[in-house]
Amino acid sequence: RMPLAARLALRRLSRRKATTLPLLAALVVSLAVLSMSIQTGRQLLSDWRSTLPENAPNYFVINLFDQDLAPFNDWLTQHNSDSQPLYPVVRARLTAINGEPVRDAVTKEQDRGDRALNRDLSLTEADSLPDSNELLEGRWVERSGEVTVESELAESLGLKLGDQLTFTGSSTPIEAEIVGLRDVDWESFAPNFYFMFSAGTLDAQSRTWITSFYLAPEESTELGSLVQQFPQISLLDVNAILATLEDIVAQASRAAFFVGLMLMLAALLVLAAALLATADQMRKDNRLLVVIGARQSLLRRTAALQALFLIGGAALLANLIHFAALFPLGQKLFDGELPLSLWLLLPWGVTALLVLAARLAPPLRPASRGGKV
Repeated sequence: RMPLAARLALRRLSRRKATTLPLLAALVVSLAVLSMSIQTGRQLLSDWRSTLPENAPNYFVINLFDQDLAPFNDWLTQHNSDSQPLYPVVRARLTAINGEPVRDAVTKEQDRGDRALNRDLSLTEADSLPDSNELLEGRWVERSGEVTVESELAESLGLKLGDQLTFTGSSTPIEAEIVGLRDVDWESFAPNFYFMFSAGTLDAQSRTWITSFYLAPEESTELGSLVQQFPQISLLDVNAILATLEDIVAQASRAAFFVGLMLMLAALLVLAAALLATADQMRKDNRLLVVIGARQSLLRRTAALQALFLIGGAALLANLIHFAALFPLGQKLFDGELPLSLWLLLPWGVTALLVLAARLAPPLRPASRGGKV
Protein backbone atom coordinates (compact mmCIF):
# COMPACT_ATOMS: atom_id res chain seq x y z
CA ARG A 1 0.00 0.00 0.00
CA MET A 2 3.03 2.30 0.03
CA PRO A 3 3.52 4.76 -2.84
CA LEU A 4 5.35 3.44 -5.85
CA ALA A 5 8.53 5.45 -5.20
CA ALA A 6 8.76 4.08 -1.64
CA ARG A 7 8.27 0.50 -2.83
CA LEU A 8 10.98 0.93 -5.47
CA ALA A 9 13.40 2.42 -2.90
CA LEU A 10 12.86 -0.41 -0.42
CA ARG A 11 13.21 -3.03 -3.14
CA ARG A 12 16.53 -1.56 -4.28
CA LEU A 13 17.92 -1.70 -0.72
CA SER A 14 16.59 -5.19 0.03
CA ARG A 15 17.96 -6.67 -3.21
CA ARG A 16 21.52 -5.60 -2.38
CA LYS A 17 21.98 -6.71 1.25
CA ALA A 18 25.73 -7.25 0.81
CA THR A 19 26.07 -3.53 0.09
CA THR A 20 23.26 -2.13 2.24
CA LEU A 21 24.08 -3.77 5.61
CA PRO A 22 27.81 -2.82 5.84
CA LEU A 23 26.92 0.69 4.70
CA LEU A 24 24.19 0.88 7.34
CA ALA A 25 26.63 -0.27 10.04
CA ALA A 26 29.22 2.34 9.04
CA LEU A 27 26.63 5.12 9.12
CA VAL A 28 25.23 4.00 12.50
CA VAL A 29 28.63 3.97 14.20
CA SER A 30 29.74 7.29 12.73
CA LEU A 31 26.49 9.11 13.57
CA ALA A 32 26.39 7.71 17.12
CA VAL A 33 30.01 8.65 17.88
CA LEU A 34 29.55 12.11 16.34
CA SER A 35 26.44 13.00 18.38
CA MET A 36 27.76 11.52 21.65
CA SER A 37 31.15 13.21 21.37
CA ILE A 38 29.58 16.63 20.91
CA GLN A 39 27.07 16.22 23.73
CA THR A 40 29.48 14.81 26.29
CA GLY A 41 31.96 17.59 25.68
CA ARG A 42 29.58 20.54 25.47
CA GLN A 43 26.67 19.66 27.72
CA LEU A 44 27.58 17.38 30.59
CA LEU A 45 30.09 19.68 32.28
CA SER A 46 27.86 22.73 31.78
CA ASP A 47 24.87 20.83 33.20
CA TRP A 48 26.93 19.85 36.22
CA ARG A 49 28.09 23.42 36.81
CA SER A 50 24.52 24.69 36.49
CA THR A 51 23.52 22.48 39.44
CA LEU A 52 25.94 24.30 41.73
CA PRO A 53 24.29 26.89 43.99
CA GLU A 54 24.96 30.54 43.38
CA ASN A 55 28.14 31.73 45.12
CA ALA A 56 29.22 28.14 45.75
CA PRO A 57 32.47 28.01 47.75
CA ASN A 58 35.50 28.44 45.51
CA TYR A 59 38.27 28.12 48.11
CA PHE A 60 39.03 25.52 50.78
CA VAL A 61 41.17 26.21 53.83
CA ILE A 62 42.68 23.40 55.90
CA ASN A 63 45.18 23.25 58.78
CA LEU A 64 43.72 26.09 60.81
CA PHE A 65 44.46 25.86 64.54
CA ASP A 66 42.27 26.80 67.50
CA GLN A 67 43.99 30.18 67.99
CA ASP A 68 43.48 31.04 64.30
CA LEU A 69 39.69 30.85 64.30
CA ALA A 70 38.86 34.35 65.56
CA PRO A 71 41.31 36.25 63.30
CA PHE A 72 40.32 34.06 60.33
CA ASN A 73 36.63 34.93 60.82
CA ASP A 74 37.63 38.59 61.05
CA TRP A 75 39.43 38.31 57.69
CA LEU A 76 36.33 36.75 56.09
CA THR A 77 34.13 39.54 57.48
CA GLN A 78 36.48 42.25 56.18
CA HIS A 79 36.32 40.82 52.66
CA ASN A 80 32.55 40.15 52.62
CA SER A 81 33.13 36.46 52.08
CA ASP A 82 30.39 33.83 52.38
CA SER A 83 31.79 30.87 54.29
CA GLN A 84 30.72 27.43 55.39
CA PRO A 85 30.89 26.47 59.08
CA LEU A 86 34.28 25.66 60.55
CA TYR A 87 34.70 21.94 61.26
CA PRO A 88 37.32 20.32 63.50
CA VAL A 89 39.27 17.54 61.80
CA VAL A 90 40.69 14.56 63.71
CA ARG A 91 42.72 11.89 61.95
CA ALA A 92 41.89 8.36 63.16
CA ARG A 93 41.44 4.84 61.85
CA LEU A 94 38.41 2.59 62.25
CA THR A 95 39.67 -0.40 64.23
CA ALA A 96 36.63 -2.21 65.69
CA ILE A 97 32.91 -2.70 65.05
CA ASN A 98 30.84 -3.92 68.01
CA GLY A 99 34.06 -4.89 69.80
CA GLU A 100 35.34 -7.06 66.93
CA PRO A 101 38.48 -6.17 64.93
CA VAL A 102 37.28 -4.41 61.83
CA ARG A 103 38.68 -6.99 59.38
CA ASP A 104 36.69 -9.75 61.10
CA ALA A 105 33.51 -7.68 61.38
CA VAL A 106 33.42 -6.65 57.72
CA THR A 107 32.61 -9.66 55.56
CA LYS A 108 31.78 -7.94 52.25
CA GLU A 109 34.15 -5.17 51.32
CA GLN A 110 33.33 -2.91 48.41
CA ASP A 111 35.72 -0.39 46.93
CA ARG A 112 34.69 2.53 49.13
CA GLY A 113 34.67 0.43 52.29
CA ASP A 114 38.04 -1.09 51.44
CA ARG A 115 39.56 2.38 51.07
CA ALA A 116 38.07 3.40 54.41
CA LEU A 117 39.73 0.46 56.17
CA ASN A 118 43.18 1.05 54.71
CA ARG A 119 43.74 4.69 55.54
CA ASP A 120 43.23 7.27 58.25
CA LEU A 121 39.83 8.92 58.15
CA SER A 122 38.96 12.56 58.74
CA LEU A 123 36.49 12.70 61.63
CA THR A 124 34.54 15.76 62.71
CA GLU A 125 31.80 16.90 65.07
CA ALA A 126 28.94 19.36 64.61
CA ASP A 127 25.94 20.76 66.45
CA SER A 128 23.59 20.54 63.46
CA LEU A 129 23.14 18.65 60.21
CA PRO A 130 25.00 20.40 57.35
CA ASP A 131 22.93 21.79 54.48
CA SER A 132 24.70 19.44 52.04
CA ASN A 133 23.57 16.37 54.04
CA GLU A 134 20.22 14.65 54.35
CA LEU A 135 19.30 12.28 57.16
CA LEU A 136 18.02 9.00 55.71
CA GLU A 137 17.65 6.84 58.81
CA GLY A 138 17.73 7.39 62.54
CA ARG A 139 18.30 10.84 64.01
CA TRP A 140 20.93 13.53 64.39
CA VAL A 141 23.48 13.26 67.21
CA GLU A 142 22.34 14.68 70.55
CA ARG A 143 24.67 13.34 73.24
CA SER A 144 28.41 12.72 73.55
CA GLY A 145 29.47 9.37 72.14
CA GLU A 146 27.08 9.36 69.16
CA VAL A 147 27.96 9.40 65.46
CA THR A 148 26.21 9.54 62.08
CA VAL A 149 27.67 7.75 59.04
CA GLU A 150 27.50 8.43 55.30
CA SER A 151 24.98 5.93 53.93
CA GLU A 152 27.00 4.42 51.06
CA LEU A 153 30.02 3.82 53.29
CA ALA A 154 27.75 2.29 55.91
CA GLU A 155 26.33 -0.07 53.30
CA SER A 156 29.77 -1.11 52.05
CA LEU A 157 30.95 -1.80 55.61
CA GLY A 158 27.70 -3.47 56.67
CA LEU A 159 27.03 -0.87 59.37
CA LYS A 160 23.57 -0.26 60.84
CA LEU A 161 21.91 1.83 63.50
CA GLY A 162 23.00 0.87 67.01
CA ASP A 163 26.45 -0.47 66.01
CA GLN A 164 29.34 0.52 68.26
CA LEU A 165 32.43 1.88 66.49
CA THR A 166 35.94 2.21 67.82
CA PHE A 167 38.52 4.54 66.25
CA THR A 168 42.21 4.75 67.13
CA GLY A 169 43.49 8.29 66.98
CA SER A 170 46.49 10.23 68.23
CA SER A 171 45.22 10.19 71.82
CA THR A 172 42.68 7.95 73.53
CA PRO A 173 40.45 5.59 71.50
CA ILE A 174 37.20 7.13 70.24
CA GLU A 175 34.05 5.09 70.83
CA ALA A 176 30.62 6.02 69.53
CA GLU A 177 27.21 4.52 68.69
CA ILE A 178 25.68 4.94 65.22
CA VAL A 179 22.41 6.87 65.58
CA GLY A 180 21.87 8.05 62.01
CA LEU A 181 22.74 7.46 58.35
CA ARG A 182 23.26 10.45 56.03
CA ASP A 183 23.10 11.05 52.31
CA VAL A 184 25.93 13.44 51.35
CA ASP A 185 26.03 15.79 48.37
CA TRP A 186 29.73 15.51 47.52
CA GLU A 187 29.36 18.07 44.71
CA SER A 188 28.30 20.92 47.01
CA PHE A 189 31.86 22.28 47.51
CA ALA A 190 31.20 22.32 51.24
CA PRO A 191 33.27 20.28 53.71
CA ASN A 192 31.75 16.79 53.92
CA PHE A 193 32.67 13.81 56.07
CA TYR A 194 31.98 10.09 56.34
CA PHE A 195 31.68 10.22 60.14
CA MET A 196 30.19 13.16 62.07
CA PHE A 197 30.19 13.00 65.88
CA SER A 198 28.26 14.85 68.53
CA ALA A 199 29.83 18.01 69.90
CA GLY A 200 32.45 17.32 72.57
CA THR A 201 33.22 13.74 71.52
CA LEU A 202 36.56 14.70 69.95
CA ASP A 203 37.71 17.25 72.53
CA ALA A 204 40.52 15.01 73.80
CA GLN A 205 42.05 14.55 70.33
CA SER A 206 44.60 16.62 68.44
CA ARG A 207 42.73 18.54 65.79
CA THR A 208 42.90 21.15 63.08
CA TRP A 209 40.05 23.01 61.38
CA ILE A 210 38.66 23.09 57.84
CA THR A 211 36.18 25.29 56.01
CA SER A 212 35.32 26.57 52.53
CA PHE A 213 34.29 30.04 51.45
CA TYR A 214 33.28 32.07 48.42
CA LEU A 215 35.42 35.03 47.43
CA ALA A 216 34.41 37.26 44.53
CA PRO A 217 36.89 37.24 41.61
CA GLU A 218 37.76 40.89 42.15
CA GLU A 219 38.81 40.07 45.73
CA SER A 220 41.13 37.20 44.76
CA THR A 221 44.20 39.47 45.01
CA GLU A 222 43.59 39.62 48.77
CA LEU A 223 44.39 35.93 49.19
CA GLY A 224 48.06 36.83 49.50
CA SER A 225 47.33 38.65 52.75
CA LEU A 226 45.46 35.58 54.04
CA VAL A 227 48.45 33.32 53.40
CA GLN A 228 50.80 35.85 54.98
CA GLN A 229 48.64 36.04 58.09
CA PHE A 230 48.26 32.25 58.35
CA PRO A 231 51.37 30.73 56.73
CA GLN A 232 50.60 27.21 57.98
CA ILE A 233 47.29 26.84 56.10
CA SER A 234 46.73 24.96 52.85
CA LEU A 235 44.57 26.97 50.44
CA LEU A 236 42.85 25.01 47.66
CA ASP A 237 41.65 27.06 44.70
CA VAL A 238 38.51 25.38 43.34
CA ASN A 239 38.44 27.81 40.39
CA ALA A 240 41.82 26.52 39.22
CA ILE A 241 40.68 22.91 39.63
CA LEU A 242 37.52 23.60 37.61
CA ALA A 243 39.49 25.42 34.91
CA THR A 244 41.85 22.45 34.61
CA LEU A 245 38.90 20.06 34.51
CA GLU A 246 37.19 22.10 31.80
CA ASP A 247 40.40 22.16 29.76
CA ILE A 248 40.78 18.37 30.03
CA VAL A 249 37.13 17.81 29.10
CA ALA A 250 37.43 20.26 26.18
CA GLN A 251 40.51 18.46 24.83
CA ALA A 252 38.85 15.06 25.19
CA SER A 253 35.72 16.45 23.54
CA ARG A 254 37.67 17.81 20.59
CA ALA A 255 39.49 14.52 20.17
CA ALA A 256 36.22 12.55 20.28
CA PHE A 257 34.59 15.03 17.89
CA PHE A 258 37.37 14.65 15.32
CA VAL A 259 37.19 10.86 15.67
CA GLY A 260 33.46 11.03 15.03
CA LEU A 261 33.97 13.43 12.14
CA MET A 262 36.57 11.16 10.55
CA LEU A 263 34.21 8.21 10.97
CA MET A 264 31.45 10.26 9.36
CA LEU A 265 33.69 11.13 6.41
CA ALA A 266 34.73 7.50 6.10
CA ALA A 267 31.06 6.45 6.06
CA LEU A 268 30.31 9.03 3.35
CA LEU A 269 33.23 7.73 1.30
CA VAL A 270 31.85 4.20 1.67
CA LEU A 271 28.45 5.55 0.60
CA ALA A 272 30.00 7.20 -2.47
CA ALA A 273 31.90 4.01 -3.31
CA ALA A 274 28.71 1.98 -3.00
CA LEU A 275 26.89 4.37 -5.33
CA LEU A 276 29.68 4.13 -7.90
CA ALA A 277 29.76 0.34 -7.62
CA THR A 278 26.00 0.10 -8.20
CA ALA A 279 25.81 2.85 -10.82
CA ASP A 280 25.51 0.43 -13.74
CA GLN A 281 22.74 -1.51 -12.06
CA MET A 282 20.90 1.71 -11.17
CA ARG A 283 21.16 2.85 -14.82
CA LYS A 284 19.57 -0.41 -15.89
CA ASP A 285 16.81 0.08 -13.30
CA ASN A 286 16.21 3.62 -14.48
CA ARG A 287 16.23 2.51 -18.15
CA LEU A 288 13.57 -0.06 -17.39
CA LEU A 289 11.47 2.48 -15.49
CA VAL A 290 11.74 5.00 -18.32
CA VAL A 291 10.75 2.33 -20.87
CA ILE A 292 7.57 1.58 -18.96
CA GLY A 293 6.71 5.26 -18.65
CA ALA A 294 8.41 6.59 -15.49
CA ARG A 295 9.01 10.32 -15.29
CA GLN A 296 12.14 12.03 -14.01
CA SER A 297 10.23 13.12 -10.89
CA LEU A 298 9.65 9.45 -9.98
CA LEU A 299 13.37 8.70 -10.33
CA ARG A 300 14.22 11.66 -8.08
CA ARG A 301 11.68 10.63 -5.43
CA THR A 302 12.94 7.05 -5.51
CA ALA A 303 16.55 8.18 -5.00
CA ALA A 304 15.55 10.52 -2.15
CA LEU A 305 13.47 7.85 -0.40
CA GLN A 306 16.26 5.31 -0.80
CA ALA A 307 18.60 7.74 0.98
CA LEU A 308 15.94 8.44 3.63
CA PHE A 309 15.35 4.76 4.42
CA LEU A 310 19.06 3.99 4.60
CA ILE A 311 20.40 7.07 6.41
CA GLY A 312 17.21 7.59 8.45
CA GLY A 313 17.46 4.00 9.67
CA ALA A 314 21.06 4.66 10.60
CA ALA A 315 20.03 7.85 12.47
CA LEU A 316 17.36 5.93 14.41
CA LEU A 317 19.82 3.21 15.44
CA ALA A 318 22.40 5.87 16.33
CA ASN A 319 19.82 7.51 18.62
CA LEU A 320 19.16 4.17 20.32
CA ILE A 321 22.89 3.70 20.93
CA HIS A 322 23.08 7.27 22.23
CA PHE A 323 20.21 6.60 24.65
CA ALA A 324 21.86 3.36 25.79
CA ALA A 325 25.06 5.29 26.58
CA LEU A 326 23.20 8.11 28.38
CA PHE A 327 21.23 5.80 30.67
CA PRO A 328 24.13 4.64 32.91
CA LEU A 329 25.60 8.15 32.69
CA GLY A 330 22.37 9.64 33.98
CA GLN A 331 22.17 7.07 36.77
CA LYS A 332 25.69 7.85 37.98
CA LEU A 333 26.01 11.61 37.41
CA PHE A 334 22.52 13.06 37.21
CA ASP A 335 20.54 11.33 39.98
CA GLY A 336 18.74 8.98 37.64
CA GLU A 337 17.71 11.63 35.09
CA LEU A 338 18.65 11.29 31.43
CA PRO A 339 20.70 14.32 30.32
CA LEU A 340 18.75 14.76 27.08
CA SER A 341 19.69 17.51 24.64
CA LEU A 342 19.09 18.74 21.10
CA TRP A 343 22.35 17.04 20.04
CA LEU A 344 20.25 13.89 19.74
CA LEU A 345 18.83 15.48 16.58
CA LEU A 346 22.26 15.76 14.95
CA PRO A 347 21.99 12.38 13.10
CA TRP A 348 18.65 13.54 11.69
CA GLY A 349 20.23 16.79 10.53
CA VAL A 350 22.85 14.80 8.62
CA THR A 351 20.03 12.63 7.24
CA ALA A 352 18.10 15.67 6.05
CA LEU A 353 21.15 17.08 4.25
CA LEU A 354 21.94 13.82 2.46
CA VAL A 355 18.31 13.20 1.50
CA LEU A 356 18.10 16.74 0.12
CA ALA A 357 21.28 16.15 -1.88
CA ALA A 358 19.83 12.91 -3.27
CA ARG A 359 16.59 14.70 -4.14
CA LEU A 360 18.31 17.53 -5.98
CA ALA A 361 20.98 15.46 -7.71
CA PRO A 362 20.17 14.48 -11.30
CA PRO A 363 19.16 10.82 -11.54
CA LEU A 364 21.47 8.36 -13.29
CA ARG A 365 20.27 8.40 -16.86
CA PRO A 366 20.28 5.33 -19.10
CA ALA A 367 23.48 4.93 -21.12
CA SER A 368 23.19 6.15 -24.71
CA ARG A 369 23.95 4.13 -27.84
CA GLY A 370 24.49 5.74 -31.19
CA GLY A 371 23.08 9.03 -29.95
CA LYS A 372 19.75 7.40 -28.95
CA VAL A 373 18.53 6.48 -25.51
